Amino acid sequence: MENNENLSISELLAELKESRRIIEEYKKQADKATDRTALETYLLKLLNTLPDVIFVIDEQGTYLDCKTGNPEQLAFPQDQLIGLNISDVFPPEYVHLILDTIAKVLHDGKQHSMQYDIDIQGNNLIYEAIFSPFEADKIIVVIRDITDRKNIEFNFQKSQNKYQELLDLAPDMFFQGDRNGDIIECNQKALSVLGYSSNELMGKHLSAIFDKESLRQNPLQFDLLFGGKHIIKERFILTKSGEKIPVEMSSRKMNDGTYQTFIRDISERRDYQRQLQQANTTLQGIFDTVSEAIYVLDEAGTFIEVNQGACAMYGYTR
Repeated sequence: MENNENLSISELLAELKESRRIIEEYKKQADKATDRTALETYLLKLLNTLPDVIFVIDEQGTYLDCKTGNPEQLAFPQDQLIGLNISDVFPPEYVHLILDTIAKVLHDGKQHSMQYDIDIQGNNLIYEAIFSPFEADKIIVVIRDITDRKNIEFNFQKSQNKYQELLDLAPDMFFQGDRNGDIIECNQKALSVLGYSSNELMGKHLSAIFDKESLRQNPLQFDLLFGGKHIIKERFILTKSGEKIPVEMSSRKMNDGTYQTFIRDISERRDYQRQLQQANTTLQGIFDTVSEAIYVLDEAGTFIEVNQGACAMYGYTR
């Protein structure tokens, strides 16, 4: 730097400006280094708090790095795992599957996943592994323990199967529908009576299984149903073959916003009622044609039924 006495004011200002630029550049570089160190520390802390295990592996399946906040999830101590190959950890059937997945990621540059179970300290655990491209010929693998989720799914499916078995054992037809009235579930009894397959019924509106004249006389009352009313109605359903069957329909809204309805075939009940009515008509005819006086009294002595012979004998009208 020249003596300031020999510099013009403009030259001095230019040199001061350049010096300031150099100082600011040094400060930026220092700040970047500080920020980078802080960021790396932050990311390391973040990785150590995650429940997942993160591996970096090469195309041969060799472990290059490992980060986890829960070392108990590892089949080997973390410091011993680096340098091992997946063949040292997994049985042969999984080794082939993992290598195939690695090859797919390196080939198409896309993310792929797989699930597997492995025994760790006497516990059979289920994991989901997500493979993503990382650096040249390297893969980053995020491993998540999904044992609890799988157990929940298994128990839920088991409960659903038991629920379906109970529905299929029910003597009545069962339907479940959404807020639009479309069928989303039915039991085997419904399929057997109506003659449809499950695929033919799913998604159809409930009104599709009823005789049109029956619906004209007794329309489906979804407004009352979704208003919280328990509705019991008699209607005629129409089978796939065109047979009309009298039924009693008991419907109610469920807490999840769907509706459930049990439909009972009342053909036998209708036949019994018809036979009983015919029998009553026959007995009434006999009762009225007998010339002798016949009457029925209650416990207080009040006439509750008399025939024509009694009316003629006592001179009263019925």
